[in-house]
Amino acid sequence: MQKLRLVLGLVVVLQAGILAADQQSQASSDSAAVAAAAGDATASVQASDPAGTWSGSWCSSRNGHHGPMRAEFCRTCDNQYSVRFRGKFWGIVPFAYRTTLQASTNSDGTVTLTGSRRLGLLLGTFSMQATVTGNTLKATYCSKQDQGTFTMSRCGGCND
Repeated sequence: MQKLRLVLGLVVVLQAGILAADQQSQASSDSAAVAAAAGDATASVQASDPAGTWSGSWCSSRNGHHGPMRAEFCRTCDNQYSVRFRGKFWGIVPFAYRTTLQASTNSDGTVTLTGSRRLGLLLGTFSMQATVTGNTLKATYCSKQDQGTFTMSRCGGCND
């Protein structure tokens, strides 16, 4: 019973840190989106443009944990996206955070996304690199205590 209390306490602390980081990022993401909207609204959309909603799953290569994951990509300027990731770990514990990803278009039409985000003292810095090919996004991630992959598909009619 004491181990369960310890785990639940840790989950509450982790969620509080992630939510605080998410709220700080939201303010800066909103400012960037407004600035981008005021700028060049006629920027061309690439075939593998990640803007929109994605759904899939993540998997830790360290411990095999896995779970569902969703992401909402919003273009803030030509080579930058504000992304909100949401998912679950341990099957029941929700997580959500925002980050900014840099995009570069490759000669084959795919898009490479890179970025990192500090998620507090316990989780450290979360870094990722992804490739978008059409309606598929494949990524690797690493953080202070974990590393793994996530795979997502474009979610044309998803509603939340």
